[in-house]
Amino acid sequence: MEHAAFHPQLSPQEIQEVGRLTINFGYAELLLDWLLKDAFQIGDAEASRVLITPLSTRHKMQLLSKRLPRCRNEEVKAILAAALKRLDEINEVRNEIIHGYWAFAHGAGGTSSFFRKNPAKSPITPSDVSRLADQLAVVTRDLYHAHNILLGQPLPLHKPHFLGVRREGHEVWFDALVPPPEPQQAPSGQPEND
Repeated sequence: MEHAAFHPQLSPQEIQEVGRLTINFGYAELLLDWLLKDAFQIGDAEASRVLITPLSTRHKMQLLSKRLPRCRNEEVKAILAAALKRLDEINEVRNEIIHGYWAFAHGAGGTSSFFRKNPAKSPITPSDVSRLADQLAVVTRDLYHAHNILLGQPLPLHKPHFLGVRREGHEVWFDALVPPPEPQQAPSGQPEND
């Protein structure tokens, strides 16, 4: 393995967490693409790839947010509004981590943090990267769940669901093991709705 000019000063576990953050963000962008493709009723995969995929994440979120009032399903509207809000909060920090300088500032007590261009902002620690990766995982599940509700397809439970994407003559498959949603507890004394 070749080494860069600078050592990132990250442990293998911390590097893994940056990778998890990157992968989860990629899945969130893929799901935004799917939702926008459906929202704008683009039936052709190539047209979607040309029209939607190149847009910035922020632009995709703005377009989807503008379409939310047209959504007739209140559950989907609530899920998407919350997921887009969380994704917007994560996006700026994620961009700093992915596109910023990979240097570390060592603070009091030997703690490490990612160098930030704006020193007025609080440092980004390796534990922040893990927290953001976890938040992105939740966002992807919410976006996926909303997409499945809109399509009228059940969320896959307890089994792998393979997602196929055809790109440049190759088929790419994602193994998306989606956990079941948490069961809703009925107030005591009332029967549960099935």
